[in-house]
Amino acid sequence: MNRTNIRIEQPSDYRKVEEITASIADEVVVPANYNSPGQLVISGSVEAVDAAFEKGPGLLAVDVRAGQGLLNGVSANFEGQSINTIFVVESLGINPATGVELFRDRTGGITETWDPRDKVPWGVNEPKLWGSFNTSLQLRGFTLNAIFGYRTGGSYYNQTLADRVENIYPYDNVDRRAYSDRWKEPGDHAMFKAIGDFTTTNASSRFVMRENTLECRSVSLHYECRSEWLERNMSLSYLSVGAYMDDVFRLSSIRQERGLNYPFSKKFSFSLTARF
Repeated sequence: MNRTNIRIEQPSDYRKVEEITASIADEVVVPANYNSPGQLVISGSVEAVDAAFEKGPGLLAVDVRAGQGLLNGVSANFEGQSINTIFVVESLGINPATGVELFRDRTGGITETWDPRDKVPWGVNEPKLWGSFNTSLQLRGFTLNAIFGYRTGGSYYNQTLADRVENIYPYDNVDRRAYSDRWKEPGDHAMFKAIGDFTTTNASSRFVMRENTLECRSVSLHYECRSEWLERNMSLSYLSVGAYMDDVFRLSSIRQERGLNYPFSKKFSFSLTARF
């Protein structure tokens, strides 16, 4: 079931939306939620929602999003699909002659125009296999503990890459790939569109990537010392020295900047324990 958010400019437009949805024949589309005086949600089949758009262009196309997915994002709710399915318009890559992105439309043709109605499922943002494992080693007073995590088999929409390389103003401080990897002249085979193209990059299959990740979440190393010399000369019956570090390393098939929306940091700590 396609679920679409429609922001209405004036509360009085609610009745117009109800009239439009009621006039759709052969398919079901209805107002589902009156979220606020400025937002109404309609739900229905893909065909019915499209028909509502066509009957109310100027009214229904004010601000349309499907869970942030029908227009610009990558998530939406469709019957028979996972709620984590990624919806994008299929990209055929960057035209080497012009630097413009080519898309496959819903009729199977090739176009330079991005249309949300051409979106298709392109993977699921959920790993097929994920989990964690740990290990502990002890040798002559040393104890090493390490915890690892892994994810494999899922897909991920790399919005960070799109926003740092294409959805930018190239005269500002930007990712180096905005200059090195974007199309510059006819004949270039590039992943990213022309550097002089300032149009917004919407949901495209170019940015859907398979995720295979292995990360070391934490490592701790401790040394315990019990000796007659310590007890005789320092009155210590027990001495322990330890070190701890989290987020030690991360190996992933997806190159992505971290800590852009939420602070990211590594933590180091040391400990000293003595018993007299």
